[in-house]
Amino acid sequence: MDAILIGDKDISRYITACLTALQKNGEIKIAARGRHIKKAVDIEEIVKRYMRKPRVDVKLDSVRYGDRNVSVIEIHLKEE
Repeated sequence: MDAILIGDKDISRYITACLTALQKNGEIKIAARGRHIKKAVDIEEIVKRYMRKPRVDVKLDSVRYGDRNVSVIEIHLKEE
């Protein structure tokens, strides 16, 4: 399974990467932390429109990053 880590790049690049990985493997993991969580959810919603029968699993967590806790999201998309 391909994992796509969301960062500061343009949203269209991540959508293209997700769709390419879905064609190749049939499933992907979108991961983001902190301020990029909103962008990850937006990407997931757009990619889901291209799937016939999507199965979505979401995992929320927080990790220690330096001296503070940062929220983390992992979204698993799979064709059924």
